Amino acid sequence: MKETSYLLLVLLPFHLKGTPVPAGRNEFVKTYINTPVRVLLDRGVKTAGIKSALKNLFIKQETGFSWQQFDSTLEASFLAQGSRQKIRVNLLKEPVEGGLYVRGGPYPSDKARYKAALYRGAIRISATREGLTITNMVSIDDYLMGTLAAEMNASWEPEALKAQAVASRTYALYMMNHPKNALYDLEATSQDQVYLGVDAESEKIRLAIARTAGEFLITNGKP
Repeated sequence: MKETSYLLLVLLPFHLKGTPVPAGRNEFVKTYINTPVRVLLDRGVKTAGIKSALKNLFIKQETGFSWQQFDSTLEASFLAQGSRQKIRVNLLKEPVEGGLYVRGGPYPSDKARYKAALYRGAIRISATREGLTITNMVSIDDYLMGTLAAEMNASWEPEALKAQAVASRTYALYMMNHPKNALYDLEATSQDQVYLGVDAESEKIRLAIARTAGEFLITNGKP
């Protein structure tokens, strides 16, 4: 007899209620439904520039509890002091050790530019031995907005886009539970799923994500 396996489609809020955050995600100790996916944008760079699409950037240090408003342009550079790695920032008096979060405005939906692309959520700058690691910490649905049209043609039929939304959401959730690195879950390239940030957004993509909200595939009770 031929063996048949099934994938079960469930709702995200129901399935993930109370699920603990895995090791490597210690900066956001929340359940998955509230936890951003961490997308690697760059690593090993010596300098990084971030600009707000609005008038001001909002910055929070890894050890800080509140966001502070600054000018619209941030320039960060890698600074090694003995065995310590730090971030020198034009907007701050003292170098930052560890990580720095940058947002394009007072809200997570506000956009910030890194290189040629715009991103929602927060851009995290981390100092490592190799240099600066740049990640985008963004809600799963905003991540899907930036990846769906990069993985398939945004002009395709709505049902095809909806199927891809479910598949991409499933992959993102899986990688959140199996992060590639302590600083990021997945990469913004074809190594995982191509992610283009705000530039890939469109109304058809938004509808596909909205109409599959919270849906993903599971096997043995897991994405």
